[in-house]
Amino acid sequence: MNHIFRIIADSDCVLRHFADVGALVSFLHDPGDGQAEKNLVLRGLVRAAQSDGARAQSAQTILLLALWPGLCGVRRRLAPLYSRDGALLSADVTGRCCEIIATLDLDRVSCIAGTILMNTERDLRRQRCRDAQSLPVGPVTLWCRSGFSFTRPEPRRPRGFSSPGLSVCGADCRSR
Repeated sequence: MNHIFRIIADSDCVLRHFADVGALVSFLHDPGDGQAEKNLVLRGLVRAAQSDGARAQSAQTILLLALWPGLCGVRRRLAPLYSRDGALLSADVTGRCCEIIATLDLDRVSCIAGTILMNTERDLRRQRCRDAQSLPVGPVTLWCRSGFSFTRPEPRRPRGFSSPGLSVCGADCRSR
């Protein structure tokens, strides 16, 4: 990977300053200022990821490492939509992030990391809402908020519906 990183770094003047992948990722994960410089580095990595061959795969892998903390946040916020399917959630987040990196229009984007992370979350939230609306769930349907809301989806119950746990004491599914 280090050999391919040198090829990537030598093709971009901003990336030349980094000795290896570890130094690059450490710079991007540093909480200090320098957002403009970090954005330039991410821009160079996206350009490399949109090229072809091993160079593109390595740049995409480095981008995933650079965006890892943000991707963990996206995964955490989407977890309620995936209930018990954590492996599918991880695969969806990674796959959608890679698709966004491959198709990102650098002329229209000013904040690379924010755009990739927000688009990943928005697209997966919309996809899960479409999937939930197309499948019959039974007496409780899933209500999905707009793609711009970061609140958890809530179940929508029919009027008068109470928890089935209450029926253990002799009550039925309707509240009285």
